[in-house]
Amino acid sequence: EIYDDLRLKILNNVYINSNQEVISLLQAFIHDSNSKVRREALKSLTKLVKENAPNVKSLLTEFLLEKTTNKNTISREDIDCFLVISQTLGN
Repeated sequence: EIYDDLRLKILNNVYINSNQEVISLLQAFIHDSNSKVRREALKSLTKLVKENAPNVKSLLTEFLLEKTTNKNTISREDIDCFLVISQTLGN
């Protein structure tokens, strides 16, 4: 739990921009075991899509395809990823 809080703190204190290092960090966080960390990273990446950051749209598309490809069912966790992205795009 300490490490979860640390990852959230890092994520909340990073200046979100289209720098490749920032995008790589966010990409790692969307695969995190903690749902709060995943949600915040997805929100940040989605905001970068809205700002037309290079390669972020394809990164998120690939991520979402992973959630649905070759699966008979989709977990709540996977559905949550779609919801976070759609809600962030809608705002």
